[in-house]
Amino acid sequence: MLSIFRCAAISDGRDSAGGAAIAGAAPVRGRGGESIVERASKELVTERILAELEATWAEIAFEHSLHQRTGYRCSTSPNSS
Repeated sequence: MLSIFRCAAISDGRDSAGGAAIAGAAPVRGRGGESIVERASKELVTERILAELEATWAEIAFEHSLHQRTGYRCSTSPNSS
C-alpha cells in the first residue's frame, strides 16, 4: 500500500515530504495515457471485487443429475426444490 501512496506523490510532481520534486513535472503516464496511480487504483478495485466473488462462490455447491428424457447433465443447487 505504501508504494501506491509513493506513486501518487511522485506522479503529481511532489516528493514524499509534500514539496515540489521537479518544477513543472508531469504525472508519469503509462499505456493509454493513464497515470500509474490511476491504473493501480483500478487494479485494487478489481482485486477487491474478485476476492468478494471468490468468497461468494466458495460457499455455493452444485449437484449434477441426468435429465430423464434427454440424458443431458443438469446442475442443481442442493437446497433447491
